[in-house]
Amino acid sequence: MTYHTFGPGHVSDYIHDEPWLDFTSAQSSHGDLVERWRFIEKHWDRQPIKPVIDLESSYPGALIPAAWMPAHLRAAHRSTKPSNDDHARRAAYWAVFAGAFGHTYGHNSIWQRHAPPRKAVLDSKLTWQEALDAPSAT
Repeated sequence: MTYHTFGPGHVSDYIHDEPWLDFTSAQSSHGDLVERWRFIEKHWDRQPIKPVIDLESSYPGALIPAAWMPAHLRAAHRSTKPSNDDHARRAAYWAVFAGAFGHTYGHNSIWQRHAPPRKAVLDSKLTWQEALDAPSAT
């Protein structure tokens, strides 16, 4: 069992010692400049050591506005461009090579199930059905 925290953030910053927490997680967030390996690396310095996963990394097409984040998290979010397919692939590699047991994949159009006539959130360009075939999804 784990918990999905608001991002960018680490579950272990809040409840690492809880006995029910079987593995910990990070939400490394979205954008072009996020150093995802640091979110995973940070967990290896905690005791007891618990497996870690990146539950939310770069979603192609997404750039989370700093205004959506709590003030204490804004400095960690330096990205200026939306994530793209290469960022999503890089996030997967960085998480695993930093010691995570995995990561989850997402896309800006999929999480919001963007499809006309609904208005897109965060400037989604594709419908969710089109995003299922994004290069990073394969």
